[in-house]
Amino acid sequence: MRDLVYRREMPPAATLAPATTLHVLNGDVVRAVFGRSGLGGAAVAWTDVLHEGPVRAEVGTAETRRVRAEYLSAAGYGSREDLAAGLLAQDEALARWFDYDEIVFWLEHDLFDQLLLIRHLAWLSGSLGAASRSRLIVAGDYLGPLSPEQLAALWPTAQHVTVEQITAGTHAWEAFTADEPHHLARAVDEGVAGSLPFLHAALERLLEEYPSIEGGLGRSERQMLTAVDEGHETLASAFVACQGMETRIFMGDATFLQIARRLASALHPPLELTPIAGRDRMAVRAKLTPVGRAFLAGEADYVRLNGLDRWIGGVYLSGFGPTWRWTGSTIVVADTALA
Repeated sequence: MRDLVYRREMPPAATLAPATTLHVLNGDVVRAVFGRSGLGGAAVAWTDVLHEGPVRAEVGTAETRRVRAEYLSAAGYGSREDLAAGLLAQDEALARWFDYDEIVFWLEHDLFDQLLLIRHLAWLSGSLGAASRSRLIVAGDYLGPLSPEQLAALWPTAQHVTVEQITAGTHAWEAFTADEPHHLARAVDEGVAGSLPFLHAALERLLEEYPSIEGGLGRSERQMLTAVDEGHETLASAFVACQGMETRIFMGDATFLQIARRLASALHPPLELTPIAGRDRMAVRAKLTPVGRAFLAGEADYVRLNGLDRWIGGVYLSGFGPTWRWTGSTIVVADTALA
């Protein structure tokens, strides 16, 4: 997450965006495409994986960065020092908003980006000067695979951020970072806000990460075990299969690997992992255990056997007893459907 902020000097004829624009991009892949797009200005790549680990309501603070860096480092995303430096670089780029004539947020329709969107809108709610200079590009498809020319073609679609969007995004952020999920579930039930058309589906997908009332697995965990059960013998193969199970892909391979390791290190692991020597990090043989099949069939409960120690936004899930469960339509506090 180092060197996230850079400036590009472009010939005047190639500069489509004003040189005093700050582009806030949704990750390093898009930053690389942006660098060849001919768009001028400065850019910062936002890379924090907000759908994993604890997230505080306050944005842009030292304590928020500390919490995120400690979690991400422990989960294997990098060294604490590098992660902390990257998070600081992101926050400092926005803190210098007054150096720019405008700020343009480039985002997609999936869960990763929609959480970034409400984070940025919550930040704008506390910085009205920045809000008056801000515009949004929220694509209904993925930005990373675009050519530089295709990315540049989206520039005219940038729309000024509205008060309604800031209000809706801030309320969603407060619900996401609350210490219980009822507010988030209520926001999903009410359809969130029409001014943020992709947010409803993204937040509903987040709720599916809570342990299921049947078997105690979250959706990503269940999809991973299902892929292995269906014959995908490596994590690399299972990762591709799981992407095919998503309407809007949001998870990178680092997060997928982190979930796999969590399952494989459980007291009663549903997954066995065997690294393949001399290969990349996803070249890992994966095998479903008998208890893993029982979890998939709803014949055993993951929470009851293994307990929980994980965060979803501001909610901490812990212990072996009753916890927040996803029923398929809402969140309830329950133990297990098993007798």
